[in-house]
Amino acid sequence: MKIKIGHIDYKYREVDIVNRQDPFQVGECDFTNRLISIDKTRSETEQGEILLHELIHVIDEYFRIGLKEKHVKLLGHGLSMVFCDNPSLQELFVDRLKKRQENCH
Repeated sequence: MKIKIGHIDYKYREVDIVNRQDPFQVGECDFTNRLISIDKTRSETEQGEILLHELIHVIDEYFRIGLKEKHVKLLGHGLSMVFCDNPSLQELFVDRLKKRQENCH
């Protein structure tokens, strides 16, 4: 699967081991190779939260925001909380973003 952030396409993959040097790492974004890796042994909920966390890293890198890991974690947890506590909000975002996508093409 490809995930486009700005003009850059990242490849998304689920793997057994994200980082051999750090076996406890559950997600990683490789900016050089444009690759987002997620630990496939985690639950679907955890994988979603990890993916969101890694996407925040990609957005941070793309826009050169300069977030610290603490901020990325807090934003990821906060957004996960909002989406989990408000399931209809997911539908609203998808609906509204479809309209944006239609205007982009």
